[in-house]
Amino acid sequence: AYAREIAAKYGAKVGPGHVAITAGCNLGFVAAAMALAKAGDAILLPSPWYFNHKMTLDMLGIEARELPCSPDAGFVADPERAARLIDGRVKAIVLVTPNNPTGAITPPGTIAAFHALARRHSIALVLDETYRDFMATASGAPHALARAEWPDDLIQLYSFSKAFHIPGYRLGAVTASPRMIGEITKILDCLQICAPRIAQGAVAWGLGALGDWRAANRDRIQRV
Repeated sequence: AYAREIAAKYGAKVGPGHVAITAGCNLGFVAAAMALAKAGDAILLPSPWYFNHKMTLDMLGIEARELPCSPDAGFVADPERAARLIDGRVKAIVLVTPNNPTGAITPPGTIAAFHALARRHSIALVLDETYRDFMATASGAPHALARAEWPDDLIQLYSFSKAFHIPGYRLGAVTASPRMIGEITKILDCLQICAPRIAQGAVAWGLGALGDWRAANRDRIQRV
């Protein structure tokens, strides 16, 4: 069900083999980080950062290489500044948009620039879109990175717990190439093999049935 939604939203060829369902988006990040880097490697993390991302990398022995984001730029990360921080130890760039904790939304052009930067260095772009449904432009795609085949160097994270207001039922998703999903699945099998089935059943139905409800939530949040 989620593969169908992603395929429609991004205009990409996405099937079940591109998706891993996780017990919350945090677990998706843990699995992605473990698949991309090992102790002693580094991942570029814009700051202010989501504290769980930093803690995850610390626990894994992966350097969270800080990419400071200026308040004058609306806390949007700068690809040129990021380029100066990349060396042979950096295995990925993380972007959270809309951002937690700043609320900053990374423009599509900036996301594309970060993806191009990642490609030049043969590293991955991890795009955490936990709060994408609450953007004013949520009816459209937040970026145009996946117009055909899903890029092999793009990992997207998402939270059903946030989108469907079920924080007690931890449910998230990772969208990536089938090759990367294969590696992430191995990791998940050693952490929490299966996300809660009750939430999966509810969300599989809700993805098709609750479009108006999700839109109403987005509009309400935009008015606050």
